[in-house]
Amino acid sequence: LLLDIPVTSIGMNSYYCNVNLVYNSKYSNYSFFDRQIGFNNGFKLNIEQHIFSYREEYNIPEFTEEDYVYIDSEYRIHRFTKPLYSTGNMYYDKTNGNLYLYVNSDNTFKMTDDNDNEFYFDTNGRLVRMVSNTNNNIEKKIKYENNVITEYYDNREINKKIDIDYITE
Repeated sequence: LLLDIPVTSIGMNSYYCNVNLVYNSKYSNYSFFDRQIGFNNGFKLNIEQHIFSYREEYNIPEFTEEDYVYIDSEYRIHRFTKPLYSTGNMYYDKTNGNLYLYVNSDNTFKMTDDNDNEFYFDTNGRLVRMVSNTNNNIEKKIKYENNVITEYYDNREINKKIDIDYITE
């Protein structure tokens, strides 16, 4: 069961930013041990996306310890693997083949899709910025505090943003 429930949105056209609550029953009990994905019960926000090195204890079929794991907007798991005979920092999406991952020397990541949109991940493997292929001035940014998303906005309209608060009781 995959649910994608709209929570809120702002802007129109290229300024559009939306936040959805996503549930994927396939991963409701999946553990990445030291890494929190969403709310640890199969729910997460669509803008919460992760890239990290695969570890054997994750126990995902067909993955090896040379691979990277990508959790996309719909909580699907992708396998990034190095092309055969490659010595560079580029990996490709073995799951559907339309994504490319670049591992930077500072332990950050850049991912591109088949439309040449760019997705940037911080040293913790969290999505922090998305850049449009049609206009590189169109950037969507995600801010974190205490390891959770707190803001999402278009960099051209910084005053118009989605603030996210969490109740911890």
